[in-house]
Amino acid sequence: QHDPMCDPAAPNRYNPAVTTGALANAPHAGRWFPEAFDILLANAYPPATDPAGPPPPPPPPPSDCAGLDPLNPIVLAAAGVEALVEFRCEAPIHVSMAGPASVVDVNNDGAAFNVALQFNNGTSGTASGYFTSVTAGGATGFTISRNADAQSVLVKYRAQQ
Repeated sequence: QHDPMCDPAAPNRYNPAVTTGALANAPHAGRWFPEAFDILLANAYPPATDPAGPPPPPPPPPSDCAGLDPLNPIVLAAAGVEALVEFRCEAPIHVSMAGPASVVDVNNDGAAFNVALQFNNGTSGTASGYFTSVTAGGATGFTISRNADAQSVLVKYRAQQ
């Protein structure tokens, strides 16, 4: 059926003193109206300038992060030696320690962090904030993963007595 609000000369039902201002030659309800579509397209925000469809997916994360390969971990050569762990690869980073550790210290490299540590002795822990110590229980290696809010952290270990 034809909607009277689609007649440009008809009075507006909300204010009869004003016409509808509709586009001329509007079709019946449910029919394609190319002129109206052109106006919607011209007024789109953000502008609809790419008729090819949605943008391409983002590129995959990089695959060249230090410690990404378990056979080539980041090595902490001695207790108290600090190493930078970056999370730009979106994957667990492997870290090896020169000896058994009692504690692993995780320090911020600028902003607050939230990371998970999985030790090679089966224990695990989380670290968040700006500086945290996680009990390592004699582990000699661990993986560290970003939970949230971490681009990179500094890690070091304290030797087990």
